Amino acid sequence: MTYTATIRVSGHTLKYTHGKEISTFAHSDNVDDNGDKKWDYDNNLTVDTTKNTVTVENAQKLKVTLKYNTEEKYDFVYVYANDEEKYKLSGAGTEEFEIEGNSVTFVLSSDTSGASYGYFATICGILPDVQTISTDLIWGDVDLNGSVTDKDAAMVLKYISTGKPFFEDDADKNAKALTAANADGKGKVDMLDVIKILQVAKENKNA
Repeated sequence: MTYTATIRVSGHTLKYTHGKEISTFAHSDNVDDNGDKKWDYDNNLTVDTTKNTVTVENAQKLKVTLKYNTEEKYDFVYVYANDEEKYKLSGAGTEEFEIEGNSVTFVLSSDTSGASYGYFATICGILPDVQTISTDLIWGDVDLNGSVTDKDAAMVLKYISTGKPFFEDDADKNAKALTAANADGKGKVDMLDVIKILQVAKENKNA
């Protein structure tokens, strides 16, 4: 699947940005940012005191590597995502897994005695796939003839009322026209775009 993000820049350049990974980490309070234990975790730890949520903005999914070491059968590391418990881990080990979405939560619980390392997790957020395309496009030029006129506003008005494509037999041209129709840059083609196109067309007439 190709994901695209439209960015307005000078010169009417349209850019589609994509794909990169953003890495971060999470750990129990007794472990430092390098994954080294500073002391054994405390007893009587609960969800309220150890809940640790990591969110990677715009990520499609998260790749997680979780190293843990707890008092087996008595202390646990929980992993939650999408309002569900994904893992309940005890003892020592390393788990690698993927989470759909951009957020994951870790919780460490402990009983009244015995303690150990806790956990350290690296989280890699996967953003949309990479590709970069640039093309010249005039915002409001829906008929793609190189200028913005009242005809473009009429085309957008017809699109709003009927939902029919601007160019039924040419998917590429229709995609460009649909992007150009978003003249106010707010992401939705509506009457505000018609008004904006009419304003630009008037300015062009008076130029």
